[in-house]
Amino acid sequence: MLRIAWLICAYGLKLRAMNRKNHVTLGLFVGAAAGIGGYAIHCRRSGEPVKWVELLLHGGSGALMGMLAGALPDILERPVHPHHRGTFHSLSMLAALIFSLGVGLGGL
Repeated sequence: MLRIAWLICAYGLKLRAMNRKNHVTLGLFVGAAAGIGGYAIHCRRSGEPVKWVELLLHGGSGALMGMLAGALPDILERPVHPHHRGTFHSLSMLAALIFSLGVGLGGL
């Protein structure tokens, strides 16, 4: 599902260089997909019926968190030129963040 969201966003963004606007847009779609997917998985595992209002709330909150996450590297590390890539834009920082979230949430 994440790959499909990436392809849709990449096509929609016309594969331009990733800037803050594109990061936020991609975060919106990925966050919404994660929120909706997480709620659907929860309902399936617990046997609860899907409530459309809660589905929309999870999708909306996921979209907002995705937008914030997409803008976070530029908030923490201001761009000084179009090709800036520092500590908060690195794969190692992303890996550390994902690892710390996994450990903090009990290994997801």
